[in-house]
Amino acid sequence: MVDETTDVSTKSQFSIVLRYVHKGVAKERFLGYCDISENKTAGAIVEKIRQYLTEFVCNEKLVAQAYDGTNTMSGNKTGVQTQLKETHPFALFVHCYAHILSLVLTKSAELISECKIFFSSAGGFASFFSMSPKRMKYLDEFFCKHLPKASATRTWNYSSRLVSTLYEYRPQFIDAFEAMLAHPDELDGDTLAPVHGFLSLLNDFQFNFLLETFNNIFAYTDVLYDVLQHQLSDILYCRQKIAQVQQEIAALRDRYDEIYEHTKELVGEPTKRLNTNYKRLYNEVIDTVANKMESLFEDYGQLKFLSLLAHQKFQAYQWAFPDDLFKSLLNTYGPFFDEIRLKNELIVLYSSEEFSGKTVPEMAEMFDDDVMKISFPQLDKLVSLIYTIPVSTATVERSFSTMNRVKDYSRNTTLEERLSHLALLSIEKDLVTHLLRNDQFYEETINNFCKHQRRLEFLYK
Repeated sequence: MVDETTDVSTKSQFSIVLRYVHKGVAKERFLGYCDISENKTAGAIVEKIRQYLTEFVCNEKLVAQAYDGTNTMSGNKTGVQTQLKETHPFALFVHCYAHILSLVLTKSAELISECKIFFSSAGGFASFFSMSPKRMKYLDEFFCKHLPKASATRTWNYSSRLVSTLYEYRPQFIDAFEAMLAHPDELDGDTLAPVHGFLSLLNDFQFNFLLETFNNIFAYTDVLYDVLQHQLSDILYCRQKIAQVQQEIAALRDRYDEIYEHTKELVGEPTKRLNTNYKRLYNEVIDTVANKMESLFEDYGQLKFLSLLAHQKFQAYQWAFPDDLFKSLLNTYGPFFDEIRLKNELIVLYSSEEFSGKTVPEMAEMFDDDVMKISFPQLDKLVSLIYTIPVSTATVERSFSTMNRVKDYSRNTTLEERLSHLALLSIEKDLVTHLLRNDQFYEETINNFCKHQRRLEFLYK
């Protein structure tokens, strides 16, 4: 799992985490930071990742890769995930589901200049009110609704809340800004200066046109966001919801006239000086979001095999073996398994009371026993595989908990090596505690420290 983070000096680094199963438990280990300020291309990042994989002897074991949805990382032509598959063909691309929907939005904003301006302007509303209690007083006076804070690292869920709040409470915002202008003596110049600009935006045709457009898109994608967070163990259900949302977004193309006329009724005709082709803009937004979603979920169909160990379906599988799911596994990870033996072990699994109702983590603990490993070697591999892929067994908060902690260590600037080592000591404190139980650890640490010429004599007593 790799994610980019930027410290207060705008120095870019990526942090890398390995996820694996050890003694029946899924582990996530932070390996360190890597400075990519000078070269942030996909090729350079891939080369760094390969160096880590080689150093930790993981090349033959890499079964998945998880990043956010930026073009550099997730691009299906020249992105990191595509280039890494050239040398690691089994590294199925799995997205960080905390980022997916927000990054579809981000891609829309990055590719379409009008959208960049729109989201920058919308974020200004949240920043404006959050910076002063006096400003919040006016907001509370007209409606008790606080805006979500805008941030480049927040999820789509925050962006959708911002858009839906501006869309739903537009009249109240206008009343609040007009009240500010009516009482200039109560406010300072820094507060009054942006008010005219915000009022102008709330009466601008393009801003309101895009506000309604994205509000309609979010009405569907927010539902999908919640489904992906809480239903990832049921891949087939998720696939159905993804397909449904993609169809609903595609159907929005037919609503252009409705949105255009509603915006015209709200704020009047668009300004002639802008000369914007709104139908082109509208179709470009819909196409960009639809195409990006298709790209993000491209590998998702290959995850159907995760349902092979969905314990709720064991009874149904007992009577009708899930051949399509089994073929999905073989198509993706076939070389890792003995096909005939695995199928026989799965048949036993579905009919055995010993495995009945057992989740993947619970089965992983069972296979920590040597007898179970010898009896079901192929099933042991399958459980470890499914437990390793982050989307299969954990919520967004759990699967990327390590990455969230890593980001917390990047808010100050220090040398890359020192930053990595300090973060490593803190994040992996359980390992450090384990090492400290061995007296030999102290001796080796002191010997290593004393390799450099020092005036003091260091002795451990």
